[in-house]
Amino acid sequence: MMRVVVIATCFACGFSELAAAQDVRSLEPEKAAKIARLCVAASSTLADLPLTVTPDAAGCMGIEGSKRAALVVPDAAFALPAMENLAGQPVPVGILYLYRLRPEIVGRPVPVGEQQRIEIAESDREATISMWPLAVSEVAGRPVLLVYGTGPQPLLVTTLVETGGATRPVVAIDVRQSG
Repeated sequence: MMRVVVIATCFACGFSELAAAQDVRSLEPEKAAKIARLCVAASSTLADLPLTVTPDAAGCMGIEGSKRAALVVPDAAFALPAMENLAGQPVPVGILYLYRLRPEIVGRPVPVGEQQRIEIAESDREATISMWPLAVSEVAGRPVLLVYGTGPQPLLVTTLVETGGATRPVVAIDVRQSG
């Protein structure tokens, strides 16, 4: 069975620093859900998103380390059977939120103008977060992950691979050393 795992090193140069960090760890589920609710609330004010995602903050998963973080919030309607009949149409799978990570695609930093950015605040702390709607589709008969910025076309298209082990959560995040 396949599940959608956002492999962080394929997308952001800051993730290589996160992958090399000695303190990289999963966010506690309660902390991740709390942050997800703040991000989802801030995201709901954005207009003209390239993809309609219904975020499920309770199903989120995050990682942090070296004062950086990534959080993936699945789409409430996404289920694995959708992967069996993609037919070339994008199927929303969730939103990736990045904190203090420098998005880079093929060695080129993603310009701020191509990033969805939100501001969140709690108590006396504020943060600027980049937001990346995610979808799956099919290209040349293979399932792919689509990562969107501000435009209608994905900024990144990357092949999905089958993962071993559990299929829960359906949408997950992982950091791996590249190279």
